[in-house]
Amino acid sequence: MDVVTKFYQALNKLDIKYDEETGRLSKPIVFVVYDSSRKIQAKRLFILKNYFLILREEENDTRKIQFKHIKGFQYVDKSEIIT
Repeated sequence: MDVVTKFYQALNKLDIKYDEETGRLSKPIVFVVYDSSRKIQAKRLFILKNYFLILREEENDTRKIQFKHIKGFQYVDKSEIIT
């Protein structure tokens, strides 16, 4: 199963809505990245060819995470990691 499908399944399981046009999530989600299980929180993102582009409006910054580096997704309250 590809990571985009897993992303949508995680959103469904965590009851988070995603607006593809604006990139906004109804609640923040955490991306768990393979290197050291680093966790990156996202409130707004876009799904591109082979990566997620996370917009960090508070910091006026962006973050690119390639699909191959995603280990799973997690709700901000530190619930189980959805892989």
